[in-house]
Amino acid sequence: MELREINVLHWRGARVAGAIAPATHSEPDCFPVDTCQRRVAVLGGAAALELARQQFPADGALESFQGADAYAFLLRFAAGLESKLVAETEIFGQIKQAWREFSERGSPLARQLSPWVQLLFQDAKAVRAQYLGNLGSASYGSQTRRLLGDEANDGPTLLLGAGQLAQSVAPWVTGAELWLWNRTPERAHELARELAKRDPARRVRVIEGDREAELAA
Repeated sequence: MELREINVLHWRGARVAGAIAPATHSEPDCFPVDTCQRRVAVLGGAAALELARQQFPADGALESFQGADAYAFLLRFAAGLESKLVAETEIFGQIKQAWREFSERGSPLARQLSPWVQLLFQDAKAVRAQYLGNLGSASYGSQTRRLLGDEANDGPTLLLGAGQLAQSVAPWVTGAELWLWNRTPERAHELARELAKRDPARRVRVIEGDREAELAA
C-alpha cells in the first residue's frame, strides 16, 4: 500500500468506550484503536473510508486525514502528542496491543499496513527519545501520584470509574487504602481482582450499596 492510500478517521470523545455508533449492515476492514479519549480507524481506499464513517458516533467532530497527513497524525498519536497529558507513554502500548490483536485476525489490510505500522513504531520511539525525554511525568499514573504526594498516605483515596484511564492510574495510587467506585459494580470488582493479583497485601475496597453509600465515600 502506498502512503497516499492510507486514510485515518479520528473521533475525540470523553466517553469513547460508551459511545454509540449507528448500526450498519457491513463493517469496513480497518485497524481500530479505542482509548479513553478517542477512537481512531486506519484504513485504505475511499469506499472503506465512507463505510467506516458510519461506525463512528454521530455527535462530536470527526476528523479525516489522508496520505502524509494521516501518517503525521498517527505519529503524534503514538508519541503522546495528541494526549491531554503531553507525551504520556501509555498510549504507545495501547496502540501496539491494538495492532497485535488486529494482525492476529489475518486481515488483508494488516498485511498491507504492516510496513507502515512498523515504521510508525520506529519513528515514535525516535521522537520520544530525541525530543520528549525531559517533560517530567510520562503517564497519567505517575502524574496522579506526584499530585497526590503525601496526602495519599493520610487516608483512603477514592478512584471513580474502572475504565482504561482508571486501570492505568490505580497501580500508581499506593499508600493508604484504595476505594473503587464504578456505576457498574462488577467492573470495579474486576479492577480490584487485577490489583490483588499484582499485590495481594494491598488494601482495596469496592464501594457498593445505595446512593448514600456512594456520596459518603
